[in-house]
Amino acid sequence: MSTLLRFAVCGVLLLSWSSRALSQRVGDPVGMVSKMHSISGRDALDCGHLAPEEDPKVSLKCARQAIKQKQAFVVRYDEDGIEGRLFTGFAGDGAGNVFWLHVDSYTCQDPRRYRDRCPQVVKCPRPVRLFYYLDMHGLPYGYDCVPRSDKKLN
Repeated sequence: MSTLLRFAVCGVLLLSWSSRALSQRVGDPVGMVSKMHSISGRDALDCGHLAPEEDPKVSLKCARQAIKQKQAFVVRYDEDGIEGRLFTGFAGDGAGNVFWLHVDSYTCQDPRRYRDRCPQVVKCPRPVRLFYYLDMHGLPYGYDCVPRSDKKLN
């Protein structure tokens, strides 16, 4: 293979990967936002979109209040994973049903590979409990409504 052809192939692959990574960073990571709004509806209360290490207390309070008032809502958290960005969110339909959604940008580089995990959707059990874990530095990570050992895909 000639050097020019190798360079062209590498350039195309790099552009393909970077445009996918950019769309995950700023837009709708592998359909997660679309899925959230298909659950909650377009007029749902937006409880926020938090970047890594932002304090989740206000957004979780908003979501918990919406659940209590049977109001549709969405909330999304971006996190830094080991191999790439993680996107986690909750969507409530206003009838008491709340769903946890998650996208791992590394696993979902090719959404056709893991159709059931991009995004991963789990119905939260009732009564709904929204919580997050703290890392060894006391920073929030890992938003959830089901203990990890009990999680089953819908």
